[in-house]
Amino acid sequence: MAYARAVAASAAPAHAAWAELLERTLLAEAAGMEPPATPPLHLRDAPRLPEGGEDASALVGALLAPVRSGLILTRWDLARAVGSLGLGLRMGERAVALRSMLSQDPRATLAWLARTRRPDGRCGTGGLKRRSARSGATGGSGPRHRGRCCSSWNG
Repeated sequence: MAYARAVAASAAPAHAAWAELLERTLLAEAAGMEPPATPPLHLRDAPRLPEGGEDASALVGALLAPVRSGLILTRWDLARAVGSLGLGLRMGERAVALRSMLSQDPRATLAWLARTRRPDGRCGTGGLKRRSARSGATGGSGPRHRGRCCSSWNG
């Protein structure tokens, strides 16, 4: 679903229409199914998100890996984010741009990341609800995956 939503939000009209159709089809197919008893193997074996205070590179790598963060962050997403946050966009790959955003304004960047989660308040693959209000950077609304929240990272 995250992939279909990312394509629908940033692709050319023909591809966006295809992505919207794909999302509706997947939702219709899934409506009659029960959740699996255990998560798929690739999600069970995915490394956890970094702990708070770890190196920024670890956080950036985790955020750019959909299986770890549940997010799909495109270059276009990052460009729109820096515009809305009033930050400067570093040219280069997504990791360079995201690391730059985190160094310029970590709180605003983490709050933006929290708003990129799924509309139902869950993060792409992990599916846990919002964390408690003890989160410092985003007031408890950061994306979550397997019990971790990127808003708990304070580097």
